[in-house]
Amino acid sequence: MSEVISDWQRADDDHLNTYKGVMRLTTLSTIGLIVLLILMAAFLL
Repeated sequence: MSEVISDWQRADDDHLNTYKGVMRLTTLSTIGLIVLLILMAAFLL
């Protein structure tokens, strides 16, 4: 039983790490998009 539980914990950790990575990517791309929009607006105005 303890082996199964440790497997579950490992899977949970992997999921958490993946989730954090996705969140980081999303945040970075959002910031990048905002910066791009600001630059485009600055050039157009």
